[in-house]
Amino acid sequence: MGITVDELAQLDCDITENSSEDGTLYSYIVTIQPGGPPHIIDSIDGLDPATLSIHIDANVFDEPDGPAED
Repeated sequence: MGITVDELAQLDCDITENSSEDGTLYSYIVTIQPGGPPHIIDSIDGLDPATLSIHIDANVFDEPDGPAED
């Protein structure tokens, strides 16, 4: 998204799944609520200014080399 975790924490946002009727997950939709710091909102890569939303890849939370071993 092009912002830091600290900047994201300053925003009020909703995360919803973009999935098919059979449950196949295509992506996540992050919608930023109006009223957040404009300099942060303006710096989000790929944000649709009309809807204040961005699609995030469904694999964003996957660990690159599989689950960590304890």
